[in-house]
Amino acid sequence: LQITIADMPLEMIVQIFSFLRADELCLACQVCQDWRVLASDVKLWRPLHIKQCGVPCDAANVQDWKALYW
Repeated sequence: LQITIADMPLEMIVQIFSFLRADELCLACQVCQDWRVLASDVKLWRPLHIKQCGVPCDAANVQDWKALYW
């Protein structure tokens, strides 16, 4: 039995993506449409932004942490 990444639960893929740096997430976004959606998840970009830049004063209103990171 061979299992591919397409067989994995989406939450597991997002968890794997959480180990990537911002530049690696951007590369993952280029693989395919499904990966673009997964690699753009707020659960991935919010911690990256906070680690790099700190918590923005309007954090409660931020919708696109990926755009805010760049």
